[in-house]
Amino acid sequence: MLCLLGNCQAEALAATSCLRSAGPLKFFYLHRAEILDGPGLPEQKAELRNYLGERETAALLLSGRLGLQPSLADLRACAPTAFVVTLFHESPVLLARSGDRLLKLDNGLAASLPPQFQDWVRAGFDPADNDAGTAAYFARLLGLLRVLRRNFPEAPILLVKRLSPAPAFGRHCYSYLSCWHEAWKVAGPLLGRFTAEVPGTSVLDLDLLLADLRRVRPQAAPPFVRRMVEFFPARDQLRIIGWQDIEHLRQEVWEDVAEVVLQRLSGQAATLHTGAQPPEWDGMSPAFPLPSEEEICAGLISGDNMLASGALAELALRPQLDLAATLGRHYATLAVNISTLTELKHLVILRPTPELLAILEDLLVLHDRSATAGGGVLDTDMTLLRALRNLVAVMADGPQGLGRIRSCSLDGPTEVAEECLRWLAAQGVTPARSVQDVPAAEDAYHLHFGNLDLAPAGGRLVDGAHLWNSIRNALPGGSTLEF
Repeated sequence: MLCLLGNCQAEALAATSCLRSAGPLKFFYLHRAEILDGPGLPEQKAELRNYLGERETAALLLSGRLGLQPSLADLRACAPTAFVVTLFHESPVLLARSGDRLLKLDNGLAASLPPQFQDWVRAGFDPADNDAGTAAYFARLLGLLRVLRRNFPEAPILLVKRLSPAPAFGRHCYSYLSCWHEAWKVAGPLLGRFTAEVPGTSVLDLDLLLADLRRVRPQAAPPFVRRMVEFFPARDQLRIIGWQDIEHLRQEVWEDVAEVVLQRLSGQAATLHTGAQPPEWDGMSPAFPLPSEEEICAGLISGDNMLASGALAELALRPQLDLAATLGRHYATLAVNISTLTELKHLVILRPTPELLAILEDLLVLHDRSATAGGGVLDTDMTLLRALRNLVAVMADGPQGLGRIRSCSLDGPTEVAEECLRWLAAQGVTPARSVQDVPAAEDAYHLHFGNLDLAPAGGRLVDGAHLWNSIRNALPGGSTLEF
């Protein structure tokens, strides 16, 4: 059985028709470049269900906010004949005090989960050494390869080296592997050393493969799925960056990668990835056009989280696009999850219009019904969706909307909160800071800085940091946009 280890890139490879038709395969999602010899995934899930219940466990694992790490027992159970390992990004994890398993738990999530789960985590886990630097990451990766070789001495290992940033892909390239902005410069020699140290290991370089694809198909569609939005607040201006996501590639590109994977593992001559050096990307302007309105609409209704979130990012970054003609026609099919909510948040902050308010109100009705019927939308996601609706209601109504902010709360003292509250005070808006003063009036809003799940009940909840970014973007000269 072919065993694929990694996260989104390995998952995309596992979904290719090329690999699925070639024989049995198994994909394992890794949160860290480490495989321990502890309980397998079935046992780990059963233990979670004891504390969270069946539905909550399934929903949290599906959302990615809670994650389990496969063990050697899981790998042995599928009797792998070969491994494909991507240079996957890692997440901060907890290490069991028994030393035999890892747990991924998003920051702040535990506080919203049952007390018995919180007690179990506190009693059994400590933060692992989550050094995300280049040296630490590649040391863990080498350790993972050695564990695979020691336990499965006959199985070849193919490492898939991720795409490197380049000006031809856009001014700002984004990779989820946090060290990759520097690590790509040394990855080639390091992986070459790994192949010498771990017998039976080879490397497939996506830079070389994409270069070959562009040579043989110069008119092909852009290989990328989406752009993303990120804010960089400064004291005098809000900097808005449109990142080109160079990690998530279109599925047809992964089909080409899969073909080369099979050729490499079977010892055949590769039809692509011939070893030729990639073209000189430096100095080139972005080589790929922005998606059209038709492509944005197709992304919204695709059912694919990455395509849908990319479509929302385009609507945020390009204010000339018509919301009613795009999102207004297709929002009913939009899934509500961490991927889409992240970019919907940016759209709300940058374009808080009455049209968007109507769309969000309909989305809330749709997904409230889904949750009531036992749908998969998490309570935390619904909390954020309601807060985004409230943010648009406040901003779309101008000074009158801001005047309905009657109270506020903070997880702790923050500079962002103080800046925002000073600006509001200058406009004559001074929300009470006492939790006991949260108003019950239907038209009143409560501003919270920090984890929304820890905000007090009462009033309509608005995320304070999101409001401040939206205010700054609306001020003359208050923001810059780069992509």
